[in-house]
Amino acid sequence: MQKKPNILFIASNIPTPTRKSNPIVLDIADLISPFYEVSVIHPKEIAPFPLNKFNKYKHLDRLPDFWTHNGFPIFTLPYYRLPGFSLSFSLLQYAKQKINNYFINHKLPDITHAHFVLPDGYFAYMIYKKFGIPYVISLRGSDVKYMMKSFQSGFQKKKYDRVIHNATRIITHNSFQRDFIFNHYQIECQVIPHGIESSFLEEKKLIEKKDTLIITVVGSLISLKRNDWVIKAVQAYSGSKKITLRIVGDGFMRTALEQQAGNADNIIFYGQQPHKKVGELLHESDIFALPSARETFGLVYLEAAAKMNAVIAVKDTGVWGVFKENEEMLFANDYPSFEKKLHFLIDHDKTRIALAEKAYERTKNHYTWNHITANYHAIYEKILKKRGKG
Repeated sequence: MQKKPNILFIASNIPTPTRKSNPIVLDIADLISPFYEVSVIHPKEIAPFPLNKFNKYKHLDRLPDFWTHNGFPIFTLPYYRLPGFSLSFSLLQYAKQKINNYFINHKLPDITHAHFVLPDGYFAYMIYKKFGIPYVISLRGSDVKYMMKSFQSGFQKKKYDRVIHNATRIITHNSFQRDFIFNHYQIECQVIPHGIESSFLEEKKLIEKKDTLIITVVGSLISLKRNDWVIKAVQAYSGSKKITLRIVGDGFMRTALEQQAGNADNIIFYGQQPHKKVGELLHESDIFALPSARETFGLVYLEAAAKMNAVIAVKDTGVWGVFKENEEMLFANDYPSFEKKLHFLIDHDKTRIALAEKAYERTKNHYTWNHITANYHAIYEKILKKRGKG
């Protein structure tokens, strides 16, 4: 039996035994594990005293050095991070010895895949410089945010530049991120969205003339998600349709949003719900509206499309560029355009149905996990073949 190639993930953004987080990186690891031997390094931030006493860092004190996920090992890599942006990653090079010690006890990977530019990508860069192991970068929305800030800070920019210029391949999750890298580094990236399980797809009969509509929002109730826009737009609607707004999720802004909604009986707060229940609510829904200011991708947009919702999102973030504007989804660039587009969808049934049908078809044909995994597989195999290991 041929030995499987080894892929080392370096990922800060994974769930740990002491902290819940988005599991998407580990989901990808699970999906590629039939083809590759997967291991994970989890950078563990060490904050200096007295910052380490803040709630933000308490979970790190209890984090074990090693644990497993579905059979593959996860090791922590401690590194020092200073407060403030300009100096935050200035001490990354002092993790060099810890990386060397790791490879004394573990074999070198065939490919390293880092899931942030900093710090993850810098550790992949250090492995490349020391051992010649090629690395892949998955760029995220927060990377773009901090890279833009780094353009005013030559010190941090040098680290970003080293990671980007030495990567064998850069993956982005939407077109805005791809264009950002090309415009600033003249490097071509490959857009690979996140995926959904094909079992989540669910067709339904879309009624052309409908007097009662359900609008759904799913996401954390935080300022970044701009749930207040949706409430305000629903309250501003003065047409003939009867609207129910369902808000699914929880967060520190819930009280303020409930106050904004007032005593309106057509605005319902569901709180946090299990994934199965979210699917049921989306299946009953007609329109999904989440005008989030920043998303690396926003898997919930895919899930809404998979349940045949017409979707309104925001330009230059999330699924923008992944779905065709005005043909498969609508994209707003500010509150007035969001309100206008939402009211248009409410009043124009044919447009609502056409968007829902086309977004559903694109999701089914391109964005289930079997399609997404094939993209990762193709990237890895190309690199392995070039190294003579394919």
